[in-house]
Amino acid sequence: MEQILQRLEKVRKRGEGYLACCPVHDDRSPSMTIKDVGDKILMYCFSCGAKGDEIIKALGLPTSVIFKDEGKTDFDKRAYKLEKTQIDDDFFIAVYEKAKRDGEIITHADLTRYRLAKSRKELRAEQGRERRIAAPG
Repeated sequence: MEQILQRLEKVRKRGEGYLACCPVHDDRSPSMTIKDVGDKILMYCFSCGAKGDEIIKALGLPTSVIFKDEGKTDFDKRAYKLEKTQIDDDFFIAVYEKAKRDGEIITHADLTRYRLAKSRKELRAEQGRERRIAAPG
């Protein structure tokens, strides 16, 4: 919150939050509210309608300053995407193979997706074997 307030003009306390000039437009009298609601900081300009992300951008700050990181672990987006892809692949492979066993009609798009999912699964298995071989012990 301090990082935001320091960059604003004519900041004054108002109730549980603050009032300040909006950095998005040429504001001469405070028309923007700033309020800490626990896990995030809410901002709104009653003059131009700007909201938090626009205001933060105008201040030259990253959007992450709006959100509190207390008690949260670092989120590894890449690991999440890899895990989600693996789960999706495994599910699709199981559904495809059951449909094939049951004699259902398989579309070319499903065959293509199946082959891609299988190749990714084989690659993950190969990489897993390589890691086990390279691991000391």
